[in-house]
Amino acid sequence: MEGHDKKQMEPQDNTQHGQPSAKNDGQEAIDSNYQDKVQFYKDAIRRQRTVASKHTRWRTVKCWRDQYTQASSAPLESGNNPPFKDALMWLYSELGLNKYLSKDLAYLSEAYAQMEDFWWKNYKAMETVKQIILAESPQFGEDRTYIYNPDSRLTSFLYPVHLSKITRKPTKGWANKDLLLELKHLGILVIDLFPYAFNGYDTVTTYPALKSKIILELAKRVHNFHIRPKLKNICDINSGDVRLCVRYDRVRRIAQNTFPPMLHQLSIPSSNFDSISKQGGMIDPEKLGHQYHTSQ
Repeated sequence: MEGHDKKQMEPQDNTQHGQPSAKNDGQEAIDSNYQDKVQFYKDAIRRQRTVASKHTRWRTVKCWRDQYTQASSAPLESGNNPPFKDALMWLYSELGLNKYLSKDLAYLSEAYAQMEDFWWKNYKAMETVKQIILAESPQFGEDRTYIYNPDSRLTSFLYPVHLSKITRKPTKGWANKDLLLELKHLGILVIDLFPYAFNGYDTVTTYPALKSKIILELAKRVHNFHIRPKLKNICDINSGDVRLCVRYDRVRRIAQNTFPPMLHQLSIPSSNFDSISKQGGMIDPEKLGHQYHTSQ
């Protein structure tokens, strides 16, 4: 995840969110238990938010909407993208989180509108795409932490030094906007598998909290409106084959289960979805370099 270096901390209680552990548990006990988990996530992430000072952060969804309206005359509202809302409704129903849907949808739809705006602006400025790095999803949040936000801080998702086996340029002192310029030049593009910027702070759930079966089903429900248009556009205008790799090992299984039919339909060469991560989650420059040069 872009901005994914804000490491998620999970509580010891593995009871599924919003689900009673016993048939006779009262609703009050269920809500109390779930709220404890939500607060745990929020407290853990809040302690790590040291980048932006309090007076520069957006504190409410209204601020998000006002800021984005100034930047775009046609922000993506959830009502204009029914599949976005439908998949989220399915997920929250499965998790027993329906009462949190309205609040989370307001944040998630605004975040997605901004992330899509950032992504397409970057993509349209690229001359060609040689390599696609498949990721999970940004955390975004109040700081709008996202690799395609030029003003975002750098994160461990992809540091400039990770390009050491690809570019000969000195990367010391680079900001995120410098990294983006080099990625455009190299033809490297990041695509997130999921459109929802879950982070446990602005939302009640996170990706690590989701069971594997739920993750795979969610991926199938979102790829037609979120992934397919991007890949189709790349295929329509790209002059050569595109190499696909995954940022994290956990993303590989998701891609292997959802991508093959879509790749076949779009006439994209099959992929092993090799991971470019090393132990600990950081990028292995050797693996990234190998993947990139193999695509040439």
